[in-house]
Amino acid sequence: MPNGGETWQAGIARNIQWSYTGNPGTSVKIELYKAGVLNRLIISSTSTGTNGAGSYNWTVPATQAVGTDYKIMVTSTTNSTFNDISNNNFAIIK
Repeated sequence: MPNGGETWQAGIARNIQWSYTGNPGTSVKIELYKAGVLNRLIISSTSTGTNGAGSYNWTVPATQAVGTDYKIMVTSTTNSTFNDISNNNFAIIK
């Protein structure tokens, strides 16, 4: 995941990563938050991953607003108690 302090450029592909324990199910959704408010759904369903780790390649839209107050949340699609959000804000630049 970006976990805080990173700078991502709009229009560039980035890798979102997460780890998990227990049984969160087979798929997760990934959301982008700006200033604590849902900004966009990155993907509604992608594989949870294997052996406690997952990842998703996302191309930051070229039109994404710049800011230093972004976080990403990954949530199980079958059990929302399995979720994780960036520890701190990261930036998106043009």
